[in-house]
Amino acid sequence: MRYEYNANLSAQSNQTSNIDLTAPGGPAFVVAGSPANLPGIAGFNASLSPIPIVSAQSIGWNGSLLTPRNVRFSPRLGLAWQVPNIQGMVVRAGFGIYTNQASYSILQNLAENMPFFFTETVTSPTTPNPSFSTGNILSPPNYKVPGTIGANGVNHEFRVEYNEVYNLSIQKQISSDTTIEAEYVGSRTVHADSSTVDNMPILPPVDTTTAANARRPYPQLTAFTTIRWNGWATFNALTLKAERRFARDLSFETTYTWSKSIDDASDTGTTNNEYNLPQNSYAPQLEKAPSSFDHRNRFTANLVYDVPIGKSSNGLLRAAIAGWRASGLFTAQSGAPFTVNLSTATGNEPADVGLANTTTNVERPNVTGNPNNGPHDASEWFNTAAFSLPQTFTFGSAGRNDVIGPSFVDLDMSLQKDFALPVESSKLEFRFDTFNVFNHPNFNIPGRIATFNAAGLQTSPAFGVVTSALDPRELQFALKWIF
Repeated sequence: MRYEYNANLSAQSNQTSNIDLTAPGGPAFVVAGSPANLPGIAGFNASLSPIPIVSAQSIGWNGSLLTPRNVRFSPRLGLAWQVPNIQGMVVRAGFGIYTNQASYSILQNLAENMPFFFTETVTSPTTPNPSFSTGNILSPPNYKVPGTIGANGVNHEFRVEYNEVYNLSIQKQISSDTTIEAEYVGSRTVHADSSTVDNMPILPPVDTTTAANARRPYPQLTAFTTIRWNGWATFNALTLKAERRFARDLSFETTYTWSKSIDDASDTGTTNNEYNLPQNSYAPQLEKAPSSFDHRNRFTANLVYDVPIGKSSNGLLRAAIAGWRASGLFTAQSGAPFTVNLSTATGNEPADVGLANTTTNVERPNVTGNPNNGPHDASEWFNTAAFSLPQTFTFGSAGRNDVIGPSFVDLDMSLQKDFALPVESSKLEFRFDTFNVFNHPNFNIPGRIATFNAAGLQTSPAFGVVTSALDPRELQFALKWIF
């Protein structure tokens, strides 16, 4: 039984703030310290803020601006059972709960809020003279808070993320040095820290005559990204393995795994595979899909072999040709899924009344049929014709992580020999390594951003095209002196 105490982070200077959308009288920025004693320019910012600045103490929050969660029990249980009357068969099982802590990169969002931080863009003519200087741009009236502002929210109702991990395996010894094994591994992630967007224009239906800000639940604010604590994931896998411990110059291990990982977001931020933000923040349940790292099939094999040549030789001949060790590692896995997104919503709908929820457009196109029925070559990996422009003011039907990316196949090999040196029992190690022996092209994710013109034609030349790959074959010679 394990218990750990892990308090939420708080800033020593109290220069953090969070947004409370449910504060009495409407949304407010909540600061860790006193609004009456804000340092420097923060006081001026507060006076211009379109929503109130209140203290954490006044609404019952603590200095971390997050709900404390002190219950962190992590029980672990494991057992091993040697099956009676069956020589060399063992059953093992285990269960454990493993807690996580919100990372600093997430909590630093609280330092990027009004009144301590906001982004302002100004436009200054260059001729005949700039109208702004470094000095006056930071002084009123040039320096001002816009009428609608954004935020970097972190849901105050903090939840402790934890994984429930469980496994069951059966292992059978088939010789003095070789075993075979079948294992089930599963896990469930609860309260994952994921991103969403708050204060989106209310949909549906869309009133095309009303500007987006007027349709937001809180018109004083723009849409803003928020860290939520209700993310989830499940993982299930079956592994078959054969292993030979080193004996008579040979050892090897082969493993095949079939697995499936499902979640509603695979990261708190953008990755190569997806933006990890919901297309429709009012329907987050539609984001359920295979994880961005879901490689459904994976096979690995490794081998170490002491080459027996020259063992019966003597003198210089033995030193030259005996004692070589060969090894290899082979990996093959199916591709991971990725999400197809639209490049922009403005070609399909007016920006001020549209669906785009952040500066990064996360809308998806419509899809007809199976987009994975494509040529699967570098010029067109998936069926790009399966995607089309949605009707105005509608979300696309394409799901998250609908398309499967390129697979991965790799063989690495090595040849090694140690030469004894008559100096303090030292030795010289020589290695010759070959990476990606067959020079197999392992493609990266193809272009996944679609651009459509007003006529509904896809115009992006990179859409569906593979433009990069992992490393080709590499040869490496190494010499190491070990003393």
